[in-house]
Amino acid sequence: MVVCETDYLDAYLLVTQEKFTMSHGLADIVAKIKEVLMWNWTVSVTLIQRTANRAADHMAKNSARHQHAYTEWFQPWTRLQSIILEETSISS
Repeated sequence: MVVCETDYLDAYLLVTQEKFTMSHGLADIVAKIKEVLMWNWTVSVTLIQRTANRAADHMAKNSARHQHAYTEWFQPWTRLQSIILEETSISS
């Protein structure tokens, strides 16, 4: 089972609506995402508030600042570790 969460309403609507119209470059990737969602597995796409997943928001903002197509970390950096610990303690 895979759960995809987003706080971006436009992205959520693009991948969850049955029909969409786009004339720019995102149409191909949206079509590919919809194809992957139809594979033989259980996937849910949900819209959440940004504050509900600060770790993912922090990672996305950090990634946007880098020009690398691919980066691999073997452990979370210090600020991300503290966010994860805060979120874990809140949810438990």
